[in-house]
Amino acid sequence: LVVSGRSCTDREGGEASLKKGMGSVVAILAASELRVDEVYVPKANGGIYTAEPWITDKARTIPSLSYSEALELSRLGEWVMSPQAVELAEELGVRIIVSSIQEPFKECTIIGFEKAVEKQIVKAVAMIPDMSILTVEGAAMAGTPGVASAILGEVAKRGVSISMISQDASEIGITLVVKDRDLDVALKGLREGFSRQRLIKRIRIQRGVAVISAVGEGMRGTKGVAARIFSAVAEAGVNVLAIAQGSSETSISFVVLMEDAEKAVKAIHEKVILGV
Repeated sequence: LVVSGRSCTDREGGEASLKKGMGSVVAILAASELRVDEVYVPKANGGIYTAEPWITDKARTIPSLSYSEALELSRLGEWVMSPQAVELAEELGVRIIVSSIQEPFKECTIIGFEKAVEKQIVKAVAMIPDMSILTVEGAAMAGTPGVASAILGEVAKRGVSISMISQDASEIGITLVVKDRDLDVALKGLREGFSRQRLIKRIRIQRGVAVISAVGEGMRGTKGVAARIFSAVAEAGVNVLAIAQGSSETSISFVVLMEDAEKAVKAIHEKVILGV
């Protein structure tokens, strides 16, 4: 069964187009209804890569990914798959095989429940460009319940999506990373929302940064992975501005200046993923 990519019809029978990435969702739903275990998703450049090929020519196809690894990567860039497709495939128990349009199955990535057998602890490194840092500080924030929730709430009210959050152990500062285009809206929301309160002493911003994320289930419970990642970044002469790790330990994310982003990706790819 071949399912069209984005072409479809609306309720009145007229021509319409699905949102980007929704073609895979339709294919997975069809596979589940037909009791088919696998869905093949063709892509122009083949399977899912260890890094974006335009950043490093040493990027290679990843043979297999767990659903959680694929989900982490899908949230980081359009070069993987839509998060909705990965979540649905896991829910319905459908494996996804991402392969090349021109040479199907020559170099493909299998996404499924199977535990990966590759030696790489870190499977891939991705970059989200054109971001901004927004740091909220105030001594009164320490020990005050609900401050983080209130800060996030003021930003969310303005329709701004937060890509990364990092908080000081002292609780006197919280750092948010948002898209460059959303920074002014988020900043205005915080200033208006806390104008009558003394919790926040200052708000600092920094434009022109990128989020770098290293992804791999093998990182969970493995000692020294973070040290290897940040050693590689430091050796490349890149300064890290903020760090965050997900509770699942499947990924480590950090922020660098845009001018250093490609250097950071290449460093992790060569020193950690390829082990050069």
